[in-house]
Amino acid sequence: DLLAPTCSLLGSLAFGKLEPGVRDLDEARLAIDALTALAPLLADGPRRDVQQMIANLQLAYAEAAGA
Repeated sequence: DLLAPTCSLLGSLAFGKLEPGVRDLDEARLAIDALTALAPLLADGPRRDVQQMIANLQLAYAEAAGA
């Protein structure tokens, strides 16, 4: 399955774009939106993992946007 590793990569990229030294909220939001679109296409196990990653990213995004 190609989608699970792709989602993992997108998650890593999004977290990287939320780091204080290289913060790019537009790119992070784009990666989060892509993950949200891909999550329903995954099997149950990977989908739960990706949904948890999305939730974590959304929290990190909110914190970064508020900083």
